[in-house]
Amino acid sequence: MDEKLIGVIVLMMCCIGSSAFSAMSMGGEEPKTPEDTTKAEGPPCVKDKSFTGQTGSFECESLDAFKPESATWWGSWINNSVPISSEEAKTAGQTHTFHELSSSANEKKYIAMRKTSQHCKMVQFDITKEGNKCSYKINNAGYAGYGGGGMGAQEACTATTDAEVLAKWNAKTPVDTARNAATDTGYGLKSLGYSLNC
Repeated sequence: MDEKLIGVIVLMMCCIGSSAFSAMSMGGEEPKTPEDTTKAEGPPCVKDKSFTGQTGSFECESLDAFKPESATWWGSWINNSVPISSEEAKTAGQTHTFHELSSSANEKKYIAMRKTSQHCKMVQFDITKEGNKCSYKINNAGYAGYGGGGMGAQEACTATTDAEVLAKWNAKTPVDTARNAATDTGYGLKSLGYSLNC
């Protein structure tokens, strides 16, 4: 084959390839940028926080960040004037639970309940939000079982679910709220353990 003819064929093939490439570049889809699959990280989970008084506060973005975890109970109607932790209560066969009583944008109310073989002993506390500050305060106390909360004289409180506990709280027999010392009458929380953002 003639060398000139070969040169023309090669030149034509190059032009055709270049035109096809240009057409693909102009009319085809542009390369896609990979999607960012990383999620924005929120505040870190903080465990083992505690209030050691009857009131306290912490920085918060949302009331939902707060989660009660444990408590130390006191009051002469709790354990013969000696503070007892929720872990000690479990060892003694008594359950210790938290239940949300009500919730709004700026306030959540909780019931801390210690259940013995006869009574549901309850302490109510509030978490309120103002700006970026959340505050804790013990509010009220009462019980159900063995004559309390509208129950029979020999009827033990068996409430366990949120709905059952809230019903017992609403029908409770009020008691003094122990606030200042283990020897105060009634029920109280000496301390409250909690976590944030967990």
